Parts: sequence; structure tokens; C-alpha cells
Amino acid sequence: MNSAKLLSLIILFIPFPYSCKSPQPRYPINVPQDSFMSKSIHRNQQQYEIEIQQILRSIAKDSTINYTPSKQGFWYGFPKSRNLNQPLIQPGDFVSLSMQIESLDGQLIYDWKEAGTISYHVSKQEILPILREGVLLMKYNELAVFLSPSYLCFGYTGDGDKIAVNQPLKVLVKVGRILKNK
Repeated sequence: MNSAKLLSLIILFIPFPYSCKSPQPRYPINVPQDSFMSKSIHRNQQQYEIEIQQILRSIAKDSTINYTPSKQGFWYGFPKSRNLNQPLIQPGDFVSLSMQIESLDGQLIYDWKEAGTISYHVSKQEILPILREGVLLMKYNELAVFLSPSYLCFGYTGDGDKIAVNQPLKVLVKVGRILKNK
């Protein structure tokens, strides 16, 4: 055997026993301690708890209305007694919504005129979640008061004008009939 072949075989087979060790895992260089999503979730949970406490304090101060918690996360009440013979508004109905928006401490943000009146095809159009869910708890020609955490209203952006970031709101809503669903 030629010495060059022997040398190349030795070079080839000398590292072989060392390469058969158990594999070593490669670990990432930068291990994040906490992800952006988990931080965001935690921050939103804290914000929600703060807003719920503000809403509960507002309810405790208002003895004129008996508020009921909804499954969607807001509270609602009716300043006047309800007409038990009148049916609730149903998806597909056409209604007019007038509203007034206040802070939880009663400071006026938008009065009835500024907020205006809108026509709404119930559950068929995009609208603020508090209105979309709240109108289904109402009857025609009724006034309701909704106490809402910010995520059901203008959330973490506010409205860019009078409603602040993450501001829970008191929304007074009057609903009228435009056209009954056939």
C-alpha cells in the first residue's frame, strides 16, 4: 500500500470514534424570557380588572337604576319600568339609535345631538360591540343605560377626540322602530 493512501485512511478514520458520541443539542443564543403576546395578555387582564372596579364603583353610586351584568361583559339597566307586553328587538329588525356618551363619573362626553341618531339593521351591520349586543336587550321606544369596559367601546385607541384610550363608558341609548322585519 502506498504511503499516501495509508495516510489518508488514518486521517479519515482517526476522527471517527470521536464523532460517535451522543449528540449534543444546540441551544438558542437568545432565549426570550417572556413573549410579546403573554405581556400583552397580562397587560389587558390588568386593564380589564381596573375597569371592572371602576364600573362597580359607578354602580354603587347610582341608586336610581338596578343594573344587571350581561354575558358579554357589560352592565345594563333601565331608568323607567319596562312594558312587559312589548317584545325585545330581534336580529334583522331596522331601528334608529340615539345615544349620549358619558364617563363613568357622569362627565358628558357626547350629548344626544353630538352623538346623533343612526339607522341600524340589527345584527347585520358593523357597529360598536356595546351597541350591537345592548340593542338586543332592549324594546322599542325604550331608554337603556350601558356601563361598558373599554374593549366593547373604543378600546385602546379611543376615538381620537373626546374619548380617551382604555376609557370605560356610560352609554345612554334610545331605540326607535324604523321598519319591522317581515
